[in-house]
Amino acid sequence: MQPWNLKRFVDLVREKVSESAASRVAALIGSIPWQLCMAAFHAERASETAKQLISRDGDKYLAAARQLIREAEPGSDRPLFLGGFEIEADTIACAQALHSLVDLFGPIVYDGLALETCGKPLDPR
Repeated sequence: MQPWNLKRFVDLVREKVSESAASRVAALIGSIPWQLCMAAFHAERASETAKQLISRDGDKYLAAARQLIREAEPGSDRPLFLGGFEIEADTIACAQALHSLVDLFGPIVYDGLALETCGKPLDPR
């Protein structure tokens, strides 16, 4: 299977649909790498935070027990709470970046296939 040639896709839209549709498609396609990099960045941060929480000691079970005890101590820095918060925040940010790709692909397909010229909408069933 060959990778998509996005430049060729834009050229086809320009040729078969219009210059304005090709411009819109090209601008949206240009945002895809940014969103993918953002998703990868947050996924990596969540992974690194989890590794740091687990691997503070050589013995993972002992490290986990120490973390739970520290978490229960009043006035402690609560590393599990803070680490869990960071992991959740980065996981959510990663999912939002991936979700935004759907927002990009919708208009790319709509403009690229000139769906506004198809007449009546397709039956959703």
